[in-house]
Amino acid sequence: MIIDNLYLGTGLHGTTYPMLDEMKIKRILRVTEYTYYENGTPKRFAVNHLKIPDQPSVNILQHFDTLFTFIEEGLTANEAVLVHCEQGVSRSAAFVIGFLMYFKKLSLREAILLTRKQRPIINPNNGFMRQLYQYETQLFNTNSVDSSLFVDDWGSGIMFIN
Repeated sequence: MIIDNLYLGTGLHGTTYPMLDEMKIKRILRVTEYTYYENGTPKRFAVNHLKIPDQPSVNILQHFDTLFTFIEEGLTANEAVLVHCEQGVSRSAAFVIGFLMYFKKLSLREAILLTRKQRPIINPNNGFMRQLYQYETQLFNTNSVDSSLFVDDWGSGIMFIN
C-alpha cells in the first residue's frame, strides 16, 4: 500500500482475484499493452485499462486527467485501488508518482521517496521521469529534482534521488 487504499503491483497481483477481494480492491488501473488481462475479469471490479508499452517515447501526460480521476473517485468512495503493469516497476510506478503529486500535492522528490519506501524496486523509464518532471513544473512552477538525472532513455536516474 502506497497510501491508504492505493496499491501498486504487478500483472500477477492484478489477476489474482481472491487476493484482490481479500484486500478489498474495487478498482483496477491496468497500464500494460497486453490485452490478455481483459479475459475473465469479474464484473465486481471497475477496470480502466490503458494499453501502452514501457517505452520512453510514450506520452503518459495525456492520460493523467482521466486516470487520476478514476483513482480519485475510488479513493473518495473509500474503495481500494490497484495500479499495476507487468512488473510494478515502470509504468504503474510513474502513474502512482504522478497521482501522488496531483492528489497529495507532493513534490516529485517526495512522491518518488514515498512510493519507493513502500515498493523499493520502482524505476520508471527516464522518458516517463522527464514527463513527471514536466508535470511537477505545471503543478508547482518549480522542480525538486535535477533534470540531468533523466537525460538518457533507459538510465536509472531515479535511483539517485534521496
